Amino acid sequence: MKRIVKRILLSLALIIILIALAGIYKFNYLANKEGYDIDGNKIEFEK
Repeated sequence: MKRIVKRILLSLALIIILIALAGIYKFNYLANKEGYDIDGNKIEFEK
């Protein structure tokens, strides 16, 4: 039983870390690319 709980907690920790890394990617990588604002959101140009 303890082994199952340990695996569940480790899995949740891994998921949280992956979500955090995805956020870091969005804000740091995309914010430096042309066509994206400082928050990493794509800038839409009106025609």
